Amino acid sequence: MTLVIKFCLNSEVFTLEVPHSEESLWFNLTNDDEFTRQYIQELHAAGQFPTVPIINEMYRIYDDEKILLWTANDDNTQETLNLNKTEEATDKPSREPYNQTEDDRATWTNGEVLALIAAYETHKENFNSAKKRKHVWEVISNELISLGVEKHAKSCETKWRNLIRTYKAIKER
Repeated sequence: MTLVIKFCLNSEVFTLEVPHSEESLWFNLTNDDEFTRQYIQELHAAGQFPTVPIINEMYRIYDDEKILLWTANDDNTQETLNLNKTEEATDKPSREPYNQTEDDRATWTNGEVLALIAAYETHKENFNSAKKRKHVWEVISNELISLGVEKHAKSCETKWRNLIRTYKAIKER
């Protein structure tokens, strides 16, 4: 039995099949953006994506939804992510992909996840209101910060989506 993950590099869709025995790899590829970028980089360097010499955009696809992992169009610059390890490094200064902070890529502890779940439960009715929906993750983030959990709104939203995605995947087995 295999677990399937879809990615889009530029406009090409690729499917990775992960053996069920590698469940931790599948979990990391579906939940950890930084891990996923590095893993795709290694696959690309090994020749797994020969039709994509330079990557301008990288997405994870889940339930026909494209989730951005990296883009070259950050801050209106036109840098590209060349994942071919055989080329010489350029003199361009490196920059963080997708403008993520360390907080956004940080691992969540079990206590932090439980605090996120509790905060979501407290504010879940606000997701039904179009006026309030826009700011709910900010409110949740502020509530977590008041509890000593330093997570930004985008990080909270991403973690919540990943929790739901993982739950659905486990439930479907």
